[in-house]
Amino acid sequence: MTLRTFIAVDIGALEELVKLEDELEAIGANLKMVEPKNIHLTLKFLGDTADDQVEEIVKIIEACVKDLKPFNLELEGTGAFPNLNYIKVIWVGVNDHGILGPVTRNLNSELTSLGFKSENRGFSPHITLARVKSPKNKKQLKELILKHKDKTFQKLQIDKIRLKKSILDSKGPTYYTLGEINLG
Repeated sequence: MTLRTFIAVDIGALEELVKLEDELEAIGANLKMVEPKNIHLTLKFLGDTADDQVEEIVKIIEACVKDLKPFNLELEGTGAFPNLNYIKVIWVGVNDHGILGPVTRNLNSELTSLGFKSENRGFSPHITLARVKSPKNKKQLKELILKHKDKTFQKLQIDKIRLKKSILDSKGPTYYTLGEINLG
């Protein structure tokens, strides 16, 4: 059986992020919001994964984070991919103090042994809040993104990395934890 998987830090329905999602929805743009309970920071998207690879993936994650202690993240600023003139994804920035870059590089390198592609782009930590489906009310979206571009939303301590499975249906994705690695 094939699963759709990714490696992530769960963030969840933090009050400040839910408020921002409410502000985004109030604009009336054509958005697909990330459900607050599904908010996460992706470290590596694996995609199609054989279910018999799960145990080996968890072992690789454990090896890649074995020296990592619980650490703090700051959720800071807003932006858009690919840019503010052509908004497809609205995100909140993550200041990880450089901690996760080496982890993602190790994951990329080690997971190639299981046939997963290495990510060539550098790691740009962010949390996706919404996907933009059309240019409706683009000007107001851009204004809201700029309004919060320097805002610090929240600080939180991270003590777990998870291997997640995503099941897509008409209502959107449902995430399940396949493996959990405690830091420290």
